[in-house]
Amino acid sequence: PNNLEQAHEYIKWTKDSVMNENWFCKKPDSTKAEYSIEQFKDEFNYLDKDFEIYGFMMKVDGAYVGYGQIIINQGGAFTKDKRVSWPSVAVGESVNRSKGLGTLICQKVYELSKLHKCDVIEVGIFEFNNPIKQLLLKNGFKFIGQKEKITYTQDRWWNAEHYLLPIY
Repeated sequence: PNNLEQAHEYIKWTKDSVMNENWFCKKPDSTKAEYSIEQFKDEFNYLDKDFEIYGFMMKVDGAYVGYGQIIINQGGAFTKDKRVSWPSVAVGESVNRSKGLGTLICQKVYELSKLHKCDVIEVGIFEFNNPIKQLLLKNGFKFIGQKEKITYTQDRWWNAEHYLLPIY
């Protein structure tokens, strides 16, 4: 997201219960809060970061419906000996889900990763995120491990599962 219109759309998505739970509930005392333009600007201010980042917003019929981005060689990946694309993908509101948009965003993420000469795509997802897990498995990703107790929601701690896809 690189302009105010896109920022407002992204912020609107944070009101969706699935998006809010995946993005903001990280520890036992966290609450679902309003996401502000200031938080957005801080989160997307990558000018002072030590990694490469590339992203895009998806529009359908004139409306923003999703986004994708890759961060190259960010610290959370298990894979350390290759050029790693670490993606983030989202279809912003439930009305737009289950229509194949996630697959299109994943295809674009693959293209971006290949364009920027990455060797693999590694993804970390919360273990309760079954729709993304199914999408990853359908697109050839393989489970490679997990980090324990990464997010707290639904009255319990959840792990982050990691999946890997080689780029050819």
